[in-house]
Amino acid sequence: MFPAPFAVVLDANVLIPFSVRDTLLRASNEGLIQIYWSEEILKEVRRNLVLALGMSEEKAARLITTMQAAFPEAMVTGH
Repeated sequence: MFPAPFAVVLDANVLIPFSVRDTLLRASNEGLIQIYWSEEILKEVRRNLVLALGMSEEKAARLITTMQAAFPEAMVTGH
């Protein structure tokens, strides 16, 4: 597979809404973009899914874990 033409840092504001998150994750899966996020971003996503959207803590944790497993190359460390 060729490298994706665009590298994109996905901030919490695009990872929280389902439709935007789904579209960007699918685009990455198809090789259209290379996505990146940090532990801090994922913590913010989890916190806001629970506090702002009323998602259960367990469901939010499962979503984050699933995203990390599906896109292990997305994690940025040491910034």
